[in-house]
Amino acid sequence: MERVLLCALLVSLACSRTPHPAIQRIAVLPFENLSGDASLDWIAEAAPSLVVFDLTGAPSTFAMRVLTLRDAYLQHATRFLHGSVTRHGAELRFEIELEDASRHKMVATREIEGPVLTAMNGSPP
Repeated sequence: MERVLLCALLVSLACSRTPHPAIQRIAVLPFENLSGDASLDWIAEAAPSLVVFDLTGAPSTFAMRVLTLRDAYLQHATRFLHGSVTRHGAELRFEIELEDASRHKMVATREIEGPVLTAMNGSPP
């Protein structure tokens, strides 16, 4: 009888999924300036700060600024937020991607056009 219970326990543990953490730890990396315009380099630092500010207080979310992926791993981030900015005519275009740290897969993407403040206030994909 004990072997049956032990076997049933092992089977149930083997078949169970890994639970998602209760709190998503989102590491926001510096944005890349792909516009070729050096006057937009300040966005690489400003945009991540705006994203972290906007995510502050969101339920089950802890957002942090990091400089590198190594820093994100050291902070035990569960998601990485990557961003880039390009210029299309007079408009700025932001591409934002959210990567699952455990699976190394993009789980959401978003493209936003407009000024920095407007774009970052609706940024998390």
